[in-house]
Amino acid sequence: MAQYFSVHPDNPQPRLIRQAVDIIRDGGVIAYPTDSCYALGCHIGDKGAMERLRRIRDVDERHHFTLVCRDLSEIGQFAKEIGADLIVVGHKPQSLMQRWWSGASGGYISEHVGCSLLVGRKTISDEAFSAELERSGHL
Repeated sequence: MAQYFSVHPDNPQPRLIRQAVDIIRDGGVIAYPTDSCYALGCHIGDKGAMERLRRIRDVDERHHFTLVCRDLSEIGQFAKEIGADLIVVGHKPQSLMQRWWSGASGGYISEHVGCSLLVGRKTISDEAFSAELERSGHL
């Protein structure tokens, strides 16, 4: 059964957030807003929910999904758990003061994972990224 939650952008209602978390923990798939559209999400460790996402999106098991993390430490933790060879992260242009104020995220990640780190400086679609990997023989 589909449910719709209207979460306030500045003051999210804890009750609605808990309900969404319960749906994810129970194997559900959610749609959530991003800066440009909506995305589908589920618990990364739930194979049934991941398979449901693949069916909804009509993609196979080779399709790469985006990992949404609470903070930078989760990226390193997840990479270690799955034995990742490479982590690809986006880069949001910031001024020197903004980088100083927020801390060195790239340095934090590289110090806490045992694999390569690729920081993308240009926004690129999943399809274009996959096509480039195939063209270069890395996929």
